[in-house]
Amino acid sequence: MDLIKQFENYCINWEDKINENEWFFEEFVELITKNLTQTDAYNLISDAVKLVLIQSDKYLCYETLLLLFDIIRISDTTEIPQLLNNEWDNLFNHISHFSKGHIKIFNDIKEWYRII
Repeated sequence: MDLIKQFENYCINWEDKINENEWFFEEFVELITKNLTQTDAYNLISDAVKLVLIQSDKYLCYETLLLLFDIIRISDTTEIPQLLNNEWDNLFNHISHFSKGHIKIFNDIKEWYRII
């Protein structure tokens, strides 16, 4: 599964789509996560981190952070994937200029992994 490509394709004209359907991003999360096993979810975390890091739009960054956290919870482990472990600082620096909501999700993720 190429999460980044799926997200990019799904989000073509996303602003129009979300005006028509307020559940647009929730439906994407459902599409991605509905059949994930714990192992599949764990293996998808690195791609989800990369997806967050390439977002320049505040709203898309927020939605991808939520997706990342959903995938992390499905993985049901506190073992931190190597890419995420290497990218904590970059992830924080990337999201910190958007909003406190972004930072809250980031802190929730760190709490999941018992870093905070």
